[in-house]
Amino acid sequence: MRELKGKLWLALNLANEGHTVIFGEENDINENIMKNDIDIYFSNSAVYSDKRIRRLSALKQAGVRIFILDTEGGVYTSESQYLYRLSPTILQHSDKFLAWGENQAKILQNNRGVSSEKIIVTGNPRFDVIQGGLRGIYKGGAD
Repeated sequence: MRELKGKLWLALNLANEGHTVIFGEENDINENIMKNDIDIYFSNSAVYSDKRIRRLSALKQAGVRIFILDTEGGVYTSESQYLYRLSPTILQHSDKFLAWGENQAKILQNNRGVSSEKIIVTGNPRFDVIQGGLRGIYKGGAD
């Protein structure tokens, strides 16, 4: 649930720009994803798993671009802990990596050989919704 509002915000922005967005629970989407004509798939993690590799490989074969926005990418206590989350195999399947900040981008470049063209520093949408005019969406829960 902590990701819901930020990802919904991202989805709404993409829809407002004219993109078709499929939004839902990860297991449901992954189960039905190949039935839809999609351009970009957002993966919430670059941690290695056989299941994730199979899914990303099938999507790549179907011509889908893979963007990784690591849900936990800004919260780590050491560089080695962050690097654990960045499987070289998963990164090879991705077209873009959406980094939380410049520090994460540098770690990717210096330790995983990811080119700067493949990295976009975006922050994380769950923090976008606590800034400026959007902050009020949490008012009810905070009172």
